[in-house]
Amino acid sequence: MSIQEQFSIFDLISVGICIVKSDFSVIHWNKIMEEWTGMTREEMLGKDVTKRCPGLDRAICRSRLKSLFADGTPIIFSSQLHSEIFPVRFPNGDKRIHNTTVSAISLDKDDKFGALFTIEDVTGLSRTLNNLLESRNFLKDVFNSIQDGISVKDADLTVRFANHVVEQKYGGGQCITGQKCYECLFQLEKPCKGCPSQRCINSGEMESSIRRGPPTSGAKWVEVFAYPLKNRKTGEVTGVINYIRDITERKKTEEELHQAKEHA
Repeated sequence: MSIQEQFSIFDLISVGICIVKSDFSVIHWNKIMEEWTGMTREEMLGKDVTKRCPGLDRAICRSRLKSLFADGTPIIFSSQLHSEIFPVRFPNGDKRIHNTTVSAISLDKDDKFGALFTIEDVTGLSRTLNNLLESRNFLKDVFNSIQDGISVKDADLTVRFANHVVEQKYGGGQCITGQKCYECLFQLEKPCKGCPSQRCINSGEMESSIRRGPPTSGAKWVEVFAYPLKNRKTGEVTGVINYIRDITERKKTEEELHQAKEHA
């Protein structure tokens, strides 16, 4: 059975496969590699892969490949970290963002190890991650533009996000992400009595309370709202969104009105 017949199964998968010997000569180039690079199998077989794919003709790549040929040490290359490893393109000429994994493969008695390159197109994943990052940064900017406190907590009351108002006004100017809200905001060892977040987690509904402000905030009174975060599939409450605002002036006005009525 010829080498191409042995490796023909690689023509049935949707990732690029290239196999080279320790002298960098290509012994297999699957159909996906033909499609992505525009270079046919006939063009590549027996040729030095580093001459046809300049991304591999760099000191760091050659050094790591020589280690693989010597002792089988696997390699992972990212086209975003190591520039373009293989010239893989879309039909319109745009570059495919790809990850390349290189594994040792036994070939014959004269070649201890060959290199099996597996090239995976991660363009879609990369775009999705970039979009998520942009969305996250946009939401962060929106929350930071709100002049009241916004925070997101897990079901165990660990803070996962807090806007600048929560951190600067109520958190003593410190980053409170990863801390329990009752510890970093109210300097308590256990959740506040009547905690709206805990009630929200238990009821699955919006809860609120009016209470004394955190000791370092300068706010005598605050109003706190807790909104449930639910798992879309199960409906289970997985956390809460808290909205906190300083109502000291409102309470002062209400007290003055109350006193005025009593003395009327």
